[in-house]
Amino acid sequence: MVVVVADSGPIISLARINQLSLLQDVFTHITVSGGVFNELVVRGKGKTGATEIAHAHKTGWLVVESIPDSAAIPELATFGISRADAESIILAERKKADFLLLDEKLEREAARAVLTKTRLLGLGGFLVYAKTAGHIPEVASMLARLRAENVWIGESVRREILEAAGE
Repeated sequence: MVVVVADSGPIISLARINQLSLLQDVFTHITVSGGVFNELVVRGKGKTGATEIAHAHKTGWLVVESIPDSAAIPELATFGISRADAESIILAERKKADFLLLDEKLEREAARAVLTKTRLLGLGGFLVYAKTAGHIPEVASMLARLRAENVWIGESVRREILEAAGE
């Protein structure tokens, strides 16, 4: 079974375009830390996707695992990332995750400092992976929908994603 840990960014973005279920289609189960779940559902109450994310947890394909305060990895402290972001990286390290889904540059740098075998995927990389695995026919329309929902994707990054998707 493929082990996938996700941070909030890709989950929120997919929820904004009503594609949260694509995570389940591609990976069957994903795991988030308690801090990320709190960010998505508790503090995110009333925001786009919060209800769908709570439902995904209730139905069991989005699994929540708590990370104790004592689980800090010293290397992460130097990056100045949030507790929830650090929890995602710690969880991926503990579970020996195959994939960690996260978008922000600083989070990726922190993850690279700690994770040696986990593949890091941002939202664009996930969409390319989903296309390659046959779950979506193309990536361009997804990127257009994300832009329409004010999800920021730089033009050079968009071109890289489309090139990786063969579009």
